Amino acid sequence: MDNLEPSMDDVALDKIFGKRLLIPMAEAAHALAMDVRTLREHAQRGEIVFTQVGRGSDRIKRCFTRSQLLAFLAQGEKQDRPAPLSKGQALAVDAILRKRGAGSRDFIR
Repeated sequence: MDNLEPSMDDVALDKIFGKRLLIPMAEAAHALAMDVRTLREHAQRGEIVFTQVGRGSDRIKRCFTRSQLLAFLAQGEKQDRPAPLSKGQALAVDAILRKRGAGSRDFIR
């Protein structure tokens, strides 16, 4: 069954967007809890999609839709991986496994 409850992102974005389809860069940066310069750099590197408003080519006015902000947040979701074992830690784990009668190769399988 689908979860019909609005997420925290949806509720927060409802407040920011109101009835507007687009928000300017400053508001988008505030919504993403980052500096405007940082958001501009993400846009210039193509890491966030934006909507160009107006016809200017010297000073591009970038605005953002709700879906563009959500897509950017989704691509940024990462999970920390544990750091690899040091040589000493690996030897200690290997010794424990040998005591238990399992080699390190059995542990990997």
